[in-house]
Amino acid sequence: MPPFGGVRFGYAEPEHVYDLAPCPEVRVGDFVVAETPQGLLVGQVVWKRPQVDGEAEAPIPQVLRLASSRDLVLQELARTRAQETLEMLRTLAAKHELGAVVFAHVTLSLDQHLVTVEYYPEGEVDARRWAAFTRKVEKRLAPREVVWKRIGPRDMAKRVGGWGPCGRIRCCALFMTDFNSIQIRMAKAQNVSLSGTDITGACGRLRCCLAFEYPVYQEMLAQLPKVKSRVLTPKGEGKVVEVQPLQNLVRVEFPDGSRYLFPKDEILPPPCEDCPLRSAAAAENGENLAPEANAEDTEI
Repeated sequence: MPPFGGVRFGYAEPEHVYDLAPCPEVRVGDFVVAETPQGLLVGQVVWKRPQVDGEAEAPIPQVLRLASSRDLVLQELARTRAQETLEMLRTLAAKHELGAVVFAHVTLSLDQHLVTVEYYPEGEVDARRWAAFTRKVEKRLAPREVVWKRIGPRDMAKRVGGWGPCGRIRCCALFMTDFNSIQIRMAKAQNVSLSGTDITGACGRLRCCLAFEYPVYQEMLAQLPKVKSRVLTPKGEGKVVEVQPLQNLVRVEFPDGSRYLFPKDEILPPPCEDCPLRSAAAAENGENLAPEANAEDTEI
């Protein structure tokens, strides 16, 4: 059975499965030439296995060959010309007043026959101006074929890159190869402010780092009492009003309105309802632990 491998065609790009039969001697880290939707590209093998996990839904394509020194030089030349094309697009877009369209990335195939333009419309775009613009670009890049690929806000942020509010390079541009689903409950579990600027990234969507840290918070929160639950502390019985999972601290409010922080080890579940110790403590604190009467059972 021929070996299979994962091939990546760019930094922090998703990997694609290829049949490595044309070059079975290839090793992880080697570069190969393969056909992609963006034309012929040079990619790097990131893993190699004797078979693919699970069943493939479609025939697995084959790589063409190991990348030669000439292929690597052509790849660098294609990247340089792609950057020049990107700058040309941005300049030409300014002349056509396409202010709502942002051009994020250009991919030029190894043989330079196919140009893939990734763009993101930030607002409404005049259809007539866009049609005139694309015709002019295709005429200028002829005889190359131009493919216009519209991307979403998260892909746009990944292409642009930059720094996050944490002071590090954005995760999507640094190491993320795909985007996972993010829910608002992840921010609530981490006690993050739900205001837009605190939980959203440059793409305007919920920050990806919320998903990275969520499992740790889940594990730590499972070891702490829930907010609004009753607990027993060295200062008596009170109600949990806040938990700090990273510090293993619990803030408890007492009947007199005072609040204190306690380590997790000093927190115990409250005694049972009919426990004499609880009744004595409640009487000392002036609490009324008698069950509230149901409105429907109250005598009038």
